[in-house]
Formats: sequence, C-alpha cells, structure tokens
Amino acid sequence: MDTQTQEPRNYGFVVGLVTGAFVGAGLALWLAPRGASELGERLTDSARSLGERASERLHEVNARVGEAVDELTRTGQGFGTRWPGSWRAARAKSNASPRPPQLNRAAR
Repeated sequence: MDTQTQEPRNYGFVVGLVTGAFVGAGLALWLAPRGASELGERLTDSARSLGERASERLHEVNARVGEAVDELTRTGQGFGTRWPGSWRAARAKSNASPRPPQLNRAAR
C-alpha cells in the first residue's frame, strides 16, 4: 500500500512575502503624501505657467489680427468707388439695395 507521509511545510517564504508586502505598503504610505504634495505643487506651477504663456500669446495674436484688420480696412476704403463697374459704385450712384448683384449660377 502506498502511504504518503506528510512532511512538515516550511512557511518561511510566505511569511517573508507577507512581511515584505506590509513593510513596502507602510513605506509607500509614509513617503507618498510628501511626494504627492510636491508633485501637486509642481503641476500647479506648470499649469499656471502654461496659462500665463497662453494668455501672452493670445494677446500677441489679438494685437496682430487687429493690426491686420486695420490695415485691410485702410486699404479697402474707397475701393468700390475707384472701380466704376463695381457694385458698390453702382449702389453709391443709384442708392439701390445694399446687396451685391447675384452671380449667374451657370457661370460658376
């Protein structure tokens, strides 16, 4: 008959694994709040800096667009009256409808 003899089990590895897990978790809890607060401060500073740079760029672009619109407005003033065949010149002469004449759809 086969009789199996049970040998005593060595639980040393399991005890070491559980102990290491608890020590690691404790160290993580002890060190994490300080690291998280530092990380939060760094992220807040980075976000603030990014917002300031984006605001500066927005103001620069806004100024450039304003300058371009002003230049186009100065260039375009009187354009319709300089060209005798333009719809603005015709409207100015006849005081007609403010809309330009409709394009022939077949010509498109």
